[in-house]
Amino acid sequence: MPPLNLLFLCVANSARSQLAEALARHLLGPAVVARSAGSRPGRVHPLALRVLAEVGVDTTGLRSKHVDELDPTGVDLVLTLCAEEECPLFLGRAERRSWALPDPAGADEGATEQERLLAFRAARDQVHARLLALARERGLPLVGTPDAAHPPSVPTVAVVGWKDAGKTTLVEGLVRALTARGLRVGTVKATHHDVEPDAPGKDSWRHRRAGAVETLLVGPRRWVLTREEPQDCAAALARMSGVDVVVVEGLRGAALPKVEVVSPGSARPLLAGSDPLVFLLAADPPAAAPGVPALPRDDVDGIATAVVRHLGLRLPSGS
Repeated sequence: MPPLNLLFLCVANSARSQLAEALARHLLGPAVVARSAGSRPGRVHPLALRVLAEVGVDTTGLRSKHVDELDPTGVDLVLTLCAEEECPLFLGRAERRSWALPDPAGADEGATEQERLLAFRAARDQVHARLLALARERGLPLVGTPDAAHPPSVPTVAVVGWKDAGKTTLVEGLVRALTARGLRVGTVKATHHDVEPDAPGKDSWRHRRAGAVETLLVGPRRWVLTREEPQDCAAALARMSGVDVVVVEGLRGAALPKVEVVSPGSARPLLAGSDPLVFLLAADPPAAAPGVPALPRDDVDGIATAVVRHLGLRLPSGS
């Protein structure tokens, strides 16, 4: 069978499409011909090279290319990774799909180097997940697997959606419903803001201000450990233990199974339209995505049942 000829497009051919080209070659080897290009090529972003090297992917030969350099007659599938920008026009008869991803190189000017690095890691992991889904769809054999530096230690589902879609309300409901089934539930809230768990002036806050790297606050019913270091959310997930399932609020760019919450009347595009890891919509009609089942947002019990089935969770006897 001839190899599947893939073309990954974004504007600058600097980050997302370069990640996709390198990962496709690494994962799928001779089963594909993987190339990337853009309408305003510049250079391959150094952080794209860095996050690929972190997981053992060869970056030899990667360069930023203009879409006009490519022969359209040899392409089978065009995958566009532009999110807010207008993707390059490619004149050819190839099938075209949107794998829209936020540009990790477009982080706020005030972002720290660590924050930028986390954005590139999230884009890398999302592209990786989509390539695995494409391989399953097309029956393509895998020849390589990026080193999984921080796999979740317990089954994990992410509740995602646009702002004000009702993610927190659904997470609350899922925690109650899964707990009622006898499961021990952990939760993670992903945020781009600085995290301050202490009230300024309290003893533990003063310990941290004095330079303590770790501070353990112990009470009769709970304890809280605070560590002063930047943390990749995927690495944080790997630390979760003592629970049967983890529910993450947010983190839509992660390579995790996802439930997408859709607010009534929303005109925003469905994430399920470009993310194969969305396995369920929590949405009221007419919201729909091809191949993705939907349940009403208030059917928390039905959504919990779908999560249990999708993650393959084993319920305690009698539940």
